[in-house]
Amino acid sequence: MRHSRIDLDQRLLSQKPRLSIPPPDYFLLLPVLMANMAKKKPVLEVVNYSGLTDADWIGINKVRRAYERGGWDGFWSEFETLGDDLILQITVAGAFFPDAIREAIEDELAESGLALEDLREFVKKKEALAIVH
Repeated sequence: MRHSRIDLDQRLLSQKPRLSIPPPDYFLLLPVLMANMAKKKPVLEVVNYSGLTDADWIGINKVRRAYERGGWDGFWSEFETLGDDLILQITVAGAFFPDAIREAIEDELAESGLALEDLREFVKKKEALAIVH
């Protein structure tokens, strides 16, 4: 079963943001920042930089700019223009929401009767065969 856009929206919104400890002056500005944040949409940031290619960054920047212009509707409209390249779609979404994408993949594997460990073993066997040949 494919996840609908609403299911992914719910996963993305429920994902906890990663926070770093701000400098002490930040706490003095907190009331002002919170008031401004209530007026603005959240910033869409790349969380997972690992293995991103130039093509991935082009897709990431397209959807980020679309989000800045049109919010989540802009994000999804631009995301859908990535076309039939499922790997690019997963990579772009995974750069912003790695936990949600990992969970979605695990759910899809489970529905197919596979575990993530089964997939890892399959990849290891394929890599071993590629080395031998």
